[in-house]
Amino acid sequence: MAPIQNMHRVNKKGAKILTVEPATQTIHASLGAGQVVPVNMYTYTPVVRWPKVGETWWLREENGSWFLDSVQEQQAETFPDYAPDGAYAEGAVVKFEGKHFSLGEIID
Repeated sequence: MAPIQNMHRVNKKGAKILTVEPATQTIHASLGAGQVVPVNMYTYTPVVRWPKVGETWWLREENGSWFLDSVQEQQAETFPDYAPDGAYAEGAVVKFEGKHFSLGEIID
């Protein structure tokens, strides 16, 4: 039997987001036991959805580092459907064709 090469352990846990600093790309989260960990965020798409403080996310641990995986809970916040003649404040989030947009960018 051939040995398995390049195998790494992946651990997945729920965590509450404590701090989010997009300018410095810094995120900290609290794991179930109260342990605070720095969280890395990377994506393979040009669309990024930053977590909000207080949200619960799934984190995955790969080779000793924690990464955002997905939102754990259904978010209660709802967004209005986009209307071409609507007046929106800067940074407003709206739904259009099943996707959410903010300042012209898809956010989920």
